[in-house]
Amino acid sequence: MEIESLLLVALFLVCFISSVVLNRVLLKFSSNLGVRNNDISILRWNQNSKPALGGIAFFTSFICALVFYFATMSVWDLQIDEKQVFGLLLACSMGFFMGFADDAYNTKPLLKFLVQFLTACVLIFSGYSVEIFSSSALNYLFTCLWVVGMMNSINMLDNMDAISTLASLAVFVSVFVIAFSSIEFERSFLLFSIVSSIASLAAFLFYNWNPSKMFMGDAGSQFLGVLLSVAGIHYLFNAQFFATDAIIIHKPFLLIFLAFLMPLTDTFTVSVNRILKGQSPFVGGRDHTTHFLSYYGFSDAGVAKFVLAIAVFSVVAVTAVFSLNSWFVDALFFAGGCMLFSALFLLTKVIDPMKKEIKEASVAVSQKNANLKQSTSQISSVDKELVS
Repeated sequence: MEIESLLLVALFLVCFISSVVLNRVLLKFSSNLGVRNNDISILRWNQNSKPALGGIAFFTSFICALVFYFATMSVWDLQIDEKQVFGLLLACSMGFFMGFADDAYNTKPLLKFLVQFLTACVLIFSGYSVEIFSSSALNYLFTCLWVVGMMNSINMLDNMDAISTLASLAVFVSVFVIAFSSIEFERSFLLFSIVSSIASLAAFLFYNWNPSKMFMGDAGSQFLGVLLSVAGIHYLFNAQFFATDAIIIHKPFLLIFLAFLMPLTDTFTVSVNRILKGQSPFVGGRDHTTHFLSYYGFSDAGVAKFVLAIAVFSVVAVTAVFSLNSWFVDALFFAGGCMLFSALFLLTKVIDPMKKEIKEASVAVSQKNANLKQSTSQISSVDKELVS
């Protein structure tokens, strides 16, 4: 275990440092590449055009994890599950390049959905599918829904500075705790990929925290959606590494709920509200839970801090539920998660976005009138001096 720990620390440091440097280089030399200008006021809360290149560092760290994996496996002469390794590599690559194309060309929704569905099929063929039903067909169907849903969920959540970054970090750190705490420590490409993603996301926060200098773009959100869905399937839904021999039925679903609390809450809330209004849940808008926190009075940085608090809660809750094996602990954190879920959902029902827009417009008009009054006063002073 000590050797494995040192290896993972080395992988983290390499990916973290390389991501910081790569993001800095991309930010410096690409003023136009990856900038979303079309309908940006609709697609993002922040209306400033900024490079959407964060996904490049995510994918680079993923490839670095692949190199680390093969290098260490050859040294230890361990058997490699080529089907899962190359399946995960292909699926994540499909997500990344599809998102990159969308950043550059605004691809059609139907094409995006087709690629997402094919990505889910690749994962199923590679052995990454949920095992919660007795029917294989139901397992495969649920896997497709989970993968496609998560790819869209992370993309939808990427609507304000640092939100998707923090939500993804919460999931990856949670599943890493489960993997590292297991009796039978697993030296898998998936675990290496999770460590590299934690490193690249932590590095990305330097550029994505409010006020951000860079966005992750669809390339980043689609890549993360694939990897997050696989992590959820392998370490949470299928519950392969519980510390006890008995697998309690409710545990996987509880861990999924707690680890993915922010993406699940936001996606559910937005989808339900839009469907009730007769709108499509798959278009951009300013009706996300994070937006309503801003309408309530939070600054953009304050919203990010609030999501950071939820991320910390998710990690603590998953760690406690996994390690303590207590019904009381399970009920306690489930109640806490439900309270956060309900609070964010109800916030969208009691807050009127128009009130804030009217207030902001009123402040803008008042400021404009004050500037006009000051200008008029200055002009009057100049006229008096000319007359005298």
